[in-house]
Amino acid sequence: MNMKKVILFIGLTFLIFLVTSCNNDNHKNEHQHILETMYGFSPTCTNSGLSNGTKCSICNTILEQQVEIPALGHNLGDWEIIEATYTQNGKKKRKCTRCDYFEEEDIPMLDAEAYVDDIIKSVVIPSEIMQDITLPVAIEGVDIKWKTTNTYLLTSEGKIVERYASNKKVSLIATYYFHNFSKEITYNIVILGYTDDEKLQMEMDKISFPEMVSGNLDLKTNFNYGIVATYISSDPDCLTNEGIVTLQDKEVIVSMTVILKLGEKEMEKTFDLKLAKYEPDVKNHQIIEYAKDFDINTQENLSISNDRLVLADDTVTATYYSKEINTLGFTSLVGSWSAISSTDATCELKISVKVDDVWSEYITYSPWGLGLQNASYDQNNGMIKLSTDEVIVLNNKKATGIKYSVTLNRKSLSVASPKLSLVSFALSIPDYSYYVDTKDLPKEVVYDVPKLYQGAVPVIGNSICSATSTTMLLKYHGFHFSSFDAEYEHRYIASIVRDYGNNIYGNWVYNTVTMGGYGLNSYVARMYSVDELIYHLTHVGPVALSVKGTMISSEKTYTTAGHLIVAIGYKYVNDVFYIVCNDPNVENVYCEYSLSVINNTWRNITYVVEK
Repeated sequence: MNMKKVILFIGLTFLIFLVTSCNNDNHKNEHQHILETMYGFSPTCTNSGLSNGTKCSICNTILEQQVEIPALGHNLGDWEIIEATYTQNGKKKRKCTRCDYFEEEDIPMLDAEAYVDDIIKSVVIPSEIMQDITLPVAIEGVDIKWKTTNTYLLTSEGKIVERYASNKKVSLIATYYFHNFSKEITYNIVILGYTDDEKLQMEMDKISFPEMVSGNLDLKTNFNYGIVATYISSDPDCLTNEGIVTLQDKEVIVSMTVILKLGEKEMEKTFDLKLAKYEPDVKNHQIIEYAKDFDINTQENLSISNDRLVLADDTVTATYYSKEINTLGFTSLVGSWSAISSTDATCELKISVKVDDVWSEYITYSPWGLGLQNASYDQNNGMIKLSTDEVIVLNNKKATGIKYSVTLNRKSLSVASPKLSLVSFALSIPDYSYYVDTKDLPKEVVYDVPKLYQGAVPVIGNSICSATSTTMLLKYHGFHFSSFDAEYEHRYIASIVRDYGNNIYGNWVYNTVTMGGYGLNSYVARMYSVDELIYHLTHVGPVALSVKGTMISSEKTYTTAGHLIVAIGYKYVNDVFYIVCNDPNVENVYCEYSLSVINNTWRNITYVVEK
């Protein structure tokens, strides 16, 4: 037996001994177990685990039992959320922190209609209104567009266009837009009519009086909505309850109380009126400056000769600058001048006005010479504008001052100087009246003015009412033009008065300047009553009148958008008052127009020729 076999035998014998000894109860206390760990395994989220145990590595006696460990379950983290929108669904997802398990859910798409409905509930539109509404155009992401069913009552912005005496119905249609969703809602609205107090206040606000009362007042007694007015004067001797004015030898303050009544409602307001001092020769509405009164001490190259402004003998051109003229507040004027002129000697009037204490730039009526193709052009400098023959104050304002310049020019020293006799301004003054004492005027005044019919002139006959009226006045004052036109003298004068810039024969200024060119003192005047007209007819002479509207007489009835006639006097026929006229649009020329026709058609503009 070799050594390896001996050793193997001894080892097996020892092992048998040990086994026999572990199983022998008699030897339990005499032998120690050899511990061996029985390894368990950890639980997972879904499977249970097993704890570690021990046993004897020799006898397999279980010394520590292995215990089942329950499954852990999933440990889910926070939701990861993709928000839902109004156009697509959202999602939410959460994962187990120990394994790959996850949960996922859809989030329903947001309800745009429900959101819009909530917004609509927050919009409150009154069903009855008396003033403008503030309309929202966007609320928390919802856009709102509005549309009105009646733009004459209410705008799409919620502004009342006009209220009336009675209630008016209108609707606002709102379209609510949110993402791809829209919804239309109609709001029915009643615009309440004016209350009685409002009606009274509105009509009271319309009542005004002149800054300076210089003539009878036209006191209106019947107003809108059935409102009736009565007037009470504090001094009937100066101003009666009916508005009749008696000017005194000094300015007088008179209170006029206006009482408006509508049903049982009344409103009262007192106005303090300043009555002008009685000065029959002073007209605040007609400013005339005569050359004989010019202060030329500071003016160069000018002189006064035979009451006219002329150029110095060694001067071909020079300009006269006026002083500032303060006026009542006016909204427009017509400037004119009288000057003897020629094709080689001209006169040019430039005008500036004062608005809010600021002087405007000058505008010009352009150089004018008798016999030239004179031309006027419209101008606008932002404060005033020249519209054909009228200077208009812009921006709804009033001017309170005038200054002007007059430029005299001749081609050479051998040419006679132009000779200026006057400059005039006819003012349009709101709420203005002019007192005229007519009690001593004769019952009838009629001048023998030569008669001319415009329709007789070929080609231009329908356009030369103004030129024909001017010709009649010139002929009345002794001028004759048959040597220039044997057939139609008024055709010749039409070529003189024509405004080649505006291509018309009816420029008011150029017509009176034409008469001035022949040496007359002529200008455009504005009169404020028929009383002023008949006073002038009595004391001065015939004038041309600018009319517009329907002309009614026994000779002819017609309607005109603008026409000139010559007032040659006045008379009573069967106790009815008439203005006697030469109307160039009537074939027989002679016409008698009633007071109502003149009041309804006369534009208060006249061509005046002084004696």
